[in-house]
Amino acid sequence: MKYAWIVLLLALSGCIPVSPEKLAAASDRELCKMAEPTINHSDKTVAQISAEVRRRQLDCSVGHAACTSYGFMRGTPEYANCRMTVDQNQQANDAAVRAAVAPTFFLPRRPCPALTVCQ
Repeated sequence: MKYAWIVLLLALSGCIPVSPEKLAAASDRELCKMAEPTINHSDKTVAQISAEVRRRQLDCSVGHAACTSYGFMRGTPEYANCRMTVDQNQQANDAAVRAAVAPTFFLPRRPCPALTVCQ
């Protein structure tokens, strides 16, 4: 019975609306956390969160979070350098993933011997 309640709460967690008061009171970090696409919210709640992010003109990107956690302020050369480094690392990671996955999609087809049916 205890597990049924847990499952029910998890299933309903995306359906509970977030009040405008809670959004207004949320810190920038909390609001960015709510805006992550991995969080399951209703369409109405996603629209409310997105509107609040735009109203505050927040940058909820990973690069911004990383660079501000190091103490770099937006608009400084250190922040710009940090963002460039984070972006380059992300591009290198994405390229490595594509290189690892691509060969499985483009396996060469073996030639079909004459007078046989190849699949």
